Amino acid sequence: MEEPNAPDTLAALESLPSLDIAGPAPELTGRRLRGLQSVDGRYQTLTIGWAALRALDLLGLVGDFSPRDWLTGWVPVLLDGERTGGWHGALVSALRLLELRRPPGGLELNEQERTALTRPLAVAADRGGGRRARPGPDLMTPGVAARSIALGGLPQGGEIATVEFCTAARTPGSGCGLRPPRP
Repeated sequence: MEEPNAPDTLAALESLPSLDIAGPAPELTGRRLRGLQSVDGRYQTLTIGWAALRALDLLGLVGDFSPRDWLTGWVPVLLDGERTGGWHGALVSALRLLELRRPPGGLELNEQERTALTRPLAVAADRGGGRRARPGPDLMTPGVAARSIALGGLPQGGEIATVEFCTAARTPGSGCGLRPPRP
């Protein structure tokens, strides 16, 4: 890599076991990942923190400082505010927060926060079957929504429309297209 970063490091660490390759220099990698965190437990962005914490966990390591307060601060940011578009990014951020609920971050959402997470999922839904795919239907957003629902123990709904939407995106010979054909 030209410039190492936390998301690419996480992707590599998640991919190596499928190739039967052990991650090289786990302590050195851990030291670099720990260096991304400030002494107050914060990271520059949610994406960097998510990737660094997950990568450290894969290495069997923890950060030098607790990220708990930093993670807790993201809950109102993700749950507040009106959006008119760009729901995919908001849903990915919510999923990342849910993935960090367990150690090493140890963030536990209360029932009110869990309920509030259903709001962006509902608002992002598309009435035409492109469930949870606003402003335009795609296949990644329903997957992000389904994983969020499972990890967060969130109320379900619209799964039949999601299955129909994803099934319509299948193309002969090549699997799935990026989106279903328009009617």
